Amino acid sequence: MIDDELILSEFKKAFQRNVDDNVIVFDERFNYKFDLQIQRFEDVLRGTNRSIPPNRWSYYRIALLKKGSGVFITGIHKFTATKNTLVVIPARVITSSKNWTLDTEGYVVLFNIDFFLQNKFPHKYIESKKILNSSIQPYIHLTNEQAEEIEAIFETLLEEKLVNNNYKDELIALKILELIIISERLFDEEQHFEINMPSVEIIKRFIDLLEANFLHERYHSSPQNC
Repeated sequence: MIDDELILSEFKKAFQRNVDDNVIVFDERFNYKFDLQIQRFEDVLRGTNRSIPPNRWSYYRIALLKKGSGVFITGIHKFTATKNTLVVIPARVITSSKNWTLDTEGYVVLFNIDFFLQNKFPHKYIESKKILNSSIQPYIHLTNEQAEEIEAIFETLLEEKLVNNNYKDELIALKILELIIISERLFDEEQHFEINMPSVEIIKRFIDLLEANFLHERYHSSPQNC
C-alpha cells in the first residue's frame, strides 16, 4: 500500500507542476494509483497558498469542515463552506476552492468503486446514492449534533488506517458506506430526494451487525487472545 504522506506530497506537487492547466485532470497528471485516501483538511492545505486550483478526478470525495471557512466551486455551484459544512463531490466533477482561513480544520475522504469491489461490497450500494450524482446541490450545513456523528466516523477511519490487521479494509469499507448512508439521509432531509428511507435504515442496521462481527473476529484473532 502506498504511504499516505507520499500521496499527499505528490498531490501538492501535481498542483505545482500543472499550474498552467485550466483544469488539472488528475487521472492523467497523477502518477500514483490508489483506491482510498483519508486526510485531515488542514494537512491538505498545509504548505499551499490556501487554495486548490480547478481539478477533476475519478474519485468520489466527501468532506466535513469543522472549523474555519473557504470558498468552493463544484460544478455549477459556488458556496462558502463554514463550520459544520458537509460537502460531497461526485467523481469527474470539476471542483476548486480558495480563501481558506488559517484556522481551517476538517476531514476529507477519497474513494472509488474498486475499493468496495475488492472488499466484496456490491457497487450498487455506491452507485445508487443520489449524493454521489452531479445533479444535486453538493453541500449542506449540519447542526452540531449531526456534525459530531459524521466527525466520529471520520475519526474511526483515520484510526483504522493505522491498524495492522487483516480485517481493517473491510471495516473501513463499512464505515465509508455508513458515512454515505448517513450523509444521504441528511441531504435528503434538506433537499427532499424522496428516497426509500426504510431501506436506508435496514442497510444501516446491516452495517452495524457486520461491524460488530469484524470487531469480534479481530479481537479473537489478535495474538494476546490466542
